Amino acid sequence: MNLIKKLKTGYIIKLELKETIIGYYFLLLEKKPISKNELDKKIEDWIYNKTGIKIEFEVTDSLNKMIKLGLCSQSKDKKYSAISLDKSIKKIGKIWDNYF
Repeated sequence: MNLIKKLKTGYIIKLELKETIIGYYFLLLEKKPISKNELDKKIEDWIYNKTGIKIEFEVTDSLNKMIKLGLCSQSKDKKYSAISLDKSIKKIGKIWDNYF
């Protein structure tokens, strides 16, 4: 793999990770489950208020990754909630330990 491809791959992985962490963080702050659109708006509004930059947050990608990792759940009415921080640390630790 050439250097440019390695750099692009590393950059993409970092973006994917940040997207997942941001989505998890905002879900974790919620007292009750919220919809995908509510989560998307909260994140985009927060980023705009902090930076003055309007972005299109990839909320579907973020939620799909969180569900795959077991960091959040989806209810029958399509609302999402995050697992506790303690549980997420344990889950990520197990994934990491079994990765190698």
